[in-house]
Amino acid sequence: MDDLLAQWMTVKTNIAELEKEEKIIRNRVKFVMEKKELMTFQTKSFRISRSNVTRETLSKNVCPPEVWIRYAKKSSFDMIRLMRRDEKEEVHHEEEE
Repeated sequence: MDDLLAQWMTVKTNIAELEKEEKIIRNRVKFVMEKKELMTFQTKSFRISRSNVTRETLSKNVCPPEVWIRYAKKSSFDMIRLMRRDEKEEVHHEEEE
């Protein structure tokens, strides 16, 4: 089991590094699109579009209890926490059901 958990930790670390790299590249593309005032464009191999998405949220702290009780949606998921025995920082993996 220790080998399997070590493999998982390595993969999680690699994913985190790749996500950082992906964010840098995405921001560069976004910058160019904004500078040229483009919402879509194509290259020989790719097509890209950007849009603005708005989400509305409601915090339980600012919501009347009767409204929260009536309209709040609850979802449950399993959470597995992986951390090295010599570290305090946890790595979370969530699985929605």
